[in-house]
Amino acid sequence: METRSRQAAPRSLAESLRSWDDADLADLLQARVDLLRPTPKDLAALAARATSGPSTSRCLDGLSRLDLHLLNTLVQMAGQEPVSAANLLRTAQASVQQPSSPIPGLAEALQESLVRVCSLALVWGPNDNLRATHAVRDALAGPSVAQWPVPQLVIGPPAQGCDAEGGWQGLGCLSRVRTLLDEWGLRPPSVLRTGGLGVREFAAARAVMHADPPVAALAIELAAAAGLLASDEEATPCFVPTDVFDDWLQERPGQAWARLAEAWLGLARLPSLADERSNLLNADQDRRAVAGMRRQVLQAHAQAPEHCPVSAASIEAVLDDRQPRGSGPLRTQVIRATLQEGTMLGVLAAGALTSAGRTLVANPGRHGAQMDAAMPPPVDHVLVQADQTIIAPGPLPWQLARDLEQIADLESTGHANVYRLSAASLGRAMEAGLDGPAVLQRLTSLARTPLPQTVTSLIEDVARRHGGVRVGVAQSYVRCADPVLATTIAQDRSLQRLGLHRVDEHLLIAGVQPSALLAALRSAGYPVAGETPQGEVLLPSQQVRRAPEPPRLSTVRRPSSGSIQAAVRALRSAESAQSDPGRYRGQSDDSSLLAGMRVDARLRCSGAPAVALLRAAITDASSVLMSYADTEAGTVDRLLDPIRIGGGTLTAFDHQAGQVRTFALARMASVAPVAADSIDANSVDSAPGGRR
Repeated sequence: METRSRQAAPRSLAESLRSWDDADLADLLQARVDLLRPTPKDLAALAARATSGPSTSRCLDGLSRLDLHLLNTLVQMAGQEPVSAANLLRTAQASVQQPSSPIPGLAEALQESLVRVCSLALVWGPNDNLRATHAVRDALAGPSVAQWPVPQLVIGPPAQGCDAEGGWQGLGCLSRVRTLLDEWGLRPPSVLRTGGLGVREFAAARAVMHADPPVAALAIELAAAAGLLASDEEATPCFVPTDVFDDWLQERPGQAWARLAEAWLGLARLPSLADERSNLLNADQDRRAVAGMRRQVLQAHAQAPEHCPVSAASIEAVLDDRQPRGSGPLRTQVIRATLQEGTMLGVLAAGALTSAGRTLVANPGRHGAQMDAAMPPPVDHVLVQADQTIIAPGPLPWQLARDLEQIADLESTGHANVYRLSAASLGRAMEAGLDGPAVLQRLTSLARTPLPQTVTSLIEDVARRHGGVRVGVAQSYVRCADPVLATTIAQDRSLQRLGLHRVDEHLLIAGVQPSALLAALRSAGYPVAGETPQGEVLLPSQQVRRAPEPPRLSTVRRPSSGSIQAAVRALRSAESAQSDPGRYRGQSDDSSLLAGMRVDARLRCSGAPAVALLRAAITDASSVLMSYADTEAGTVDRLLDPIRIGGGTLTAFDHQAGQVRTFALARMASVAPVAADSIDANSVDSAPGGRR
């Protein structure tokens, strides 16, 4: 919208808005979404909402340093004499800090800035008498000086192998989330009474993922934000995987990664700032501004050429110039955390956006397929070495990685993961139900070469010894095949608290429960297994726990062009009703307004088709005839211009009442489209911007 002189100068912002055309009003509602919810009843209500303190402050937060400088100049000049546009621009330009030799472009930038603040309804009036709204005068604390030229991004040369490195990082993030949720499905951590994850449980999670606090915290927070992890809401609540986790495991790696990346964009926390004492998964730590700032940082990266790194300091300088009211320690933290977390996730690599990250920021939808292409291909074999280590020369398919981690401990991660076989890891596998031949068969199927003798000997030795000590119920008892081993256990000082008593050379009884006896003997290093009353080896319970998927918090969506056009039409109709109140008076009681309506009865519908018809009317900016249940168990026909649907209600301009009203969809009997030319003579006159 351009500032322009008026023959009759408006006395208020409301009068100024009445002279705007439909395109200007639509641009205002698109730029300041808060003005549209709820839909104002007329232009006076729109002006009042636009000049409220919270709305004005929200709008000022999005302005650049040059915009604020221009507004401050106008506020300082006001009260002395009428401020013309030319005088304002001249004064503002003179007070901008420039190099000794002026750089061209400032005058044009200030002119664009003036057009912008006028189109946002922060400044109104003709060109010879511009005024800032009272809310702008109250919100601007003091003069601010802009600099010219404005800061620019510092961009480096293209980084080699950016996508490949991002693919490895994305695969590593997937692996950590899967490993964590597999573990928590069997041994879920408790939820603190104050909410969130305890420090001790966080330490255990880091050990499971083999990750430091920032990396582990990112995996935990992403799992929750993506709906894969939630509290089970039991009497003693625990964090467990949700029922969508199993479906997520079956997705292609790139698609599974896409769910995590989208969750990260909207995350209101900074997991990379975590340390060993951090309380994760606590909603009290949410900061609403974080998600918006994170997106701004990524959008700044997206302005650089493909795979070119951008200096973090230059990003902060540019953002501080574009939105100076948001500068401060939080923005500095978000920039640093975004670069670190984006690298962990594979959105960034070598300081530059990967192809998948660029698509995630600019055009979400295809980033999963791009990450699939960037991830290294999986391998289906491992190298088993004589020192009892197992090397996976690339990423293993998830099920194979699961099988391998059941019998060996992950020792190091990277482009090649290293696992180690030990008596403890093999004992864990046998407690889960595997025996010696099953472990040998699993390793043989994965290895490209014959298993070394040291590995087969270790497996056979552990399988032979496993179950040599058995625990059952007496209060509990210990049965040993070897009398010497029974004597050793009975005389072990570290087990004295168990109250062990020897019954015969093979049997001891204890004064604790079998679970406590098993844990104590296992901790002391004895090859122990549980036993049933029939003398068979008792396999531990492997019940996997799941919680319902938590409701996904819907993000605030930008209004569609159709809903904005419908709102503009409603505002115009409301203004027409006020200028000619006799037109609408009493129309709800007679059929004169509806007499000329052309409605095709075959298109009348109800239920879901009616809602679809209302949405189409919003998009097409068309009118509908709705049969609506009244308070006397009857129905009345209402001629409506739909504006918005949400929360079980329809917001629309009611032609009979001459105002914007809200209708409950549950009371809607039917809806039918109305031919546009059949209501021209009955409702809206030819006011500027109205229906002709």
